Amino acid sequence: LLSLLVAALVWFSIDQDQRARSASERIAASAVQARLGFLSKTIADYSIWDDAYRHVVEENDRAWMDGNIGPFVFNSLHFERSYVTDDSGLTLYAMTGGKILDSKAPGGTMPPEIARLAKRLGPEASSPSASLLLLDGRPVMVALCRIAPSSEGRTADPARLRTLIFVDEIDRQVLGEMEQIYLLSGLRAGPPDAEAVARVALKDIGLDSLMAVELQRRLARGLG
Repeated sequence: LLSLLVAALVWFSIDQDQRARSASERIAASAVQARLGFLSKTIADYSIWDDAYRHVVEENDRAWMDGNIGPFVFNSLHFERSYVTDDSGLTLYAMTGGKILDSKAPGGTMPPEIARLAKRLGPEASSPSASLLLLDGRPVMVALCRIAPSSEGRTADPARLRTLIFVDEIDRQVLGEMEQIYLLSGLRAGPPDAEAVARVALKDIGLDSLMAVELQRRLARGLG
C-alpha cells in the first residue's frame, strides 16, 4: 500500500509538472504571437502613409527618413535595424543600432535571410507581415510592408515599389516586457539547435527544468 501511495504521488507530481510546462509554453507562444502582431501593425502604420510615400518613394528625402524610419525608430521603438529596399532587393537605406550605414559599409545591405522574406511579399501594399527568423545566429522578429499612399484612391507606382523593413531583436528588454505582461519568470531566448529551430525558453517559479516553445514552422517559413 505504501509503495502504491508513493507511486501515485510521483505520478501526480510528474503530471502536474507537465501540465504547468504545457501552460507556460502556451503563454510564451501567445507572448511571441502578440509581439509579432504589434510589429505587423507598426510597420503598416509607417508604410501605408502619404508622407512616407512622398518622402521615400517620390523624393528620396534622406533627412526625413533619418527622422522617421531610421534612428527615430531605434530611439523611440527600440527596433535595432531598419531598411528600405527596391523591388529588385537593392538596399536603398539602412540603419543599424541608431547609425545610418552606407551600402558599402558592413551591415549596410539587407541580410540574405531578410531578402528571402522580402521576395515573398506580394505587391499589395495593405499586406504587412511579421516573421521570426535567425539573423547572425540569433532569433529576431522582422516586419515588412510595401510603402504606399494612405489616401483613398491613390495607389503605389508599380514601377517604383519600395519596401520598409523593421528588425526587432529578441533581447533582454523585449523579454522583460513579455515577462511583465504575461507574468512569466526568467524568460530568455535560447540559442538555436543543430536543426536551426528557434526556441523561447523559460524557467518558471518552482520548476527546475527549462521549458521550450518550438517555433519551427514559423522559422522554416522565414528561412525558406
